[in-house]
Amino acid sequence: MSNEYSSIRLKQQQERVTDTLETNIRGYISLHSLAKADHIKQISSLSKSLATKEGYISSTENHLQQLPKALFTLQNVIQLLENTISTIAKTSSQIQSDLDTV
Repeated sequence: MSNEYSSIRLKQQQERVTDTLETNIRGYISLHSLAKADHIKQISSLSKSLATKEGYISSTENHLQQLPKALFTLQNVIQLLENTISTIAKTSSQIQSDLDTV
């Protein structure tokens, strides 16, 4: 009877150990799945952030490429303003001269 009792106790202990192992494994798998999902979200977020930054860089590069054209246009505007000021000065001088003769 003692052997039979020991055998039953041993079997019960084995079942408890098996149940504990199964529970631990399920818990590990569950935690692993959650961590994996979190990592996927983080990677997705980082990917979006990188795409946004690449967009900013591309936009900045485009603006930099347009700077020489803008500078050339600005130089033309400055030249036109200088010519206009010169013309106004000449006209003003001519009007003053005409007024002096009258």
